[in-house]
Amino acid sequence: MGDAQSPLVTIDQAAKTFEGGVTAFENLSLTIDRGSFTSILGPSGCGKSTLLRAIANLTGVTSGSIGWKLEDNGHDSIGFVFQEPTLMPWATLQRNVSLPLELARLPAAAIAPKRDHMLALVDLSGFENAYPRELSGGMKMRASIARALITDPALLLLDEPFAALDEITREKLNDDLLAIWQRQACSVVFVTHSVYESVYLSERIIVLSERPARIVADISIDAPYPRTQEFRLSPQYADYCRQVSQALRSGISI
Repeated sequence: MGDAQSPLVTIDQAAKTFEGGVTAFENLSLTIDRGSFTSILGPSGCGKSTLLRAIANLTGVTSGSIGWKLEDNGHDSIGFVFQEPTLMPWATLQRNVSLPLELARLPAAAIAPKRDHMLALVDLSGFENAYPRELSGGMKMRASIARALITDPALLLLDEPFAALDEITREKLNDDLLAIWQRQACSVVFVTHSVYESVYLSERIIVLSERPARIVADISIDAPYPRTQEFRLSPQYADYCRQVSQALRSGISI
């Protein structure tokens, strides 16, 4: 779905070293195309989350650059889904999802239809007045995704959002995320340490080495969407998983 002629994000020889001297990543160069689904895969602690935060400009890079190619209207924005849902426990689901628009000081009449659309998109209609404590882990993560999407971002960044969920819930949310991506036509960058999840979701997988992270493989997943359980059970899926696993092992042994 991505448009190779119009990259949204360009990362050029980027590196990040913290004050304590730990280098999270170095010499990273890649582009993120508009409308694409890219997974960043690597071993735990390799700098994946730091790279995602750098793309979102939540942390700076030490050298190199991360740049955006903005649309003429300048309305490109980012939605960020963290590892934990980070919902406000004292607020209802509708208030949690509405928060970005409330902070932007949109009138209530403008917020309500956007909020209701997002709740329907993530299959949470009917739970508007529920509090986070009343929701399952999967429902909380859906709410977090709805909140990230309510500003209609050009880029959705997800930092291992399903890692703490059981396998059945995780597979269901994988399918939900793909459906949302195709409806919203945004670019997605998805951080994970699961080979199987990355192959199922992605058009492209960037495999990183151990810290300091470097790109050891850039693998295209040439399988059509929508993807189903049939794809998970196919020889093609197994072949891609082997290819990605080999690349991951090579990055750990560097």
